Amino acid sequence: MIKIKAAKPEAIYLVSYPADGVIAVRQLKELGIAATVITTSGADSEEEFFGPLAELAEGIYFASLADATSLAFRGRYAKTYAKEWPGVNSCAGVAYDDVALIASAMRAVGTDPAQIKNYLSQVKDFAGVSGPITFDGARDLAREHSIFIYENGQRQLAPTERIVTPQGF
Repeated sequence: MIKIKAAKPEAIYLVSYPADGVIAVRQLKELGIAATVITTSGADSEEEFFGPLAELAEGIYFASLADATSLAFRGRYAKTYAKEWPGVNSCAGVAYDDVALIASAMRAVGTDPAQIKNYLSQVKDFAGVSGPITFDGARDLAREHSIFIYENGQRQLAPTERIVTPQGF
């Protein structure tokens, strides 16, 4: 952190688990590092990341899926855990979809890894709880993420005028 402070960065890209991210952000603030913090969808958790940081979370940017979690999934969550869906965290719905996709592949082609890989590479518009799932020719998920900022104690879409694409992209 001392080296980071000495470098006087404009921004810091923080990739971590939520609990580790809380520690890192607290250390950045304690050292007076004023850089904008940009993190991943893994930090998109009120309970594990933003809540523990409280006011230190103000101004943190992160990419995440829009809240496409279906009402049916929310209902099952509430029934299973006796509490309402805690809000947007793309990890829960995506993890659910991961298992559903693998199960779908195994039902369709069996358990041979090569066959499963081939099946998954051809997935188009799979009806996942996190939204429709399609893989592109490079077997990457063809889905847009949104950029959010944590302001006034809540996540909100980042104003587009604050988003700058680095040169060369």
